[in-house]
This record gives sequence, structure tokens and C-alpha cells, in this order.
Amino acid sequence: MRRAARDAFPHDPALAHALLQLADEGVTLENCRTWDDIRAERGLPPRDIA
Repeated sequence: MRRAARDAFPHDPALAHALLQLADEGVTLENCRTWDDIRAERGLPPRDIA
């Protein structure tokens, strides 16, 4: 999470700050699912197909 914050800082300091706050609170993103994973689980088409 801290590496993601360092990578985000030059382009989005607010995101970097939020990621550092989450890291300080012990939150990890290792078990998070993406929107595409959730859509696939629910049988929805990919977002780029209209």
C-alpha cells in the first residue's frame, strides 16, 4: 500500500494521502476484488461492451 502511495503521489497527492492513512490503520488491499471480478460473478457483461 505504501508503494502504491509513492507511485500515486506525483499525479494524485490526495490519493497518496488516503493510501498512507489506510496503510497506517493496517488496511491491506491484497484480498480486494475488482469491479470486473464482481461483474463476472454476477453474470454481467464487461464494462466496455455496450
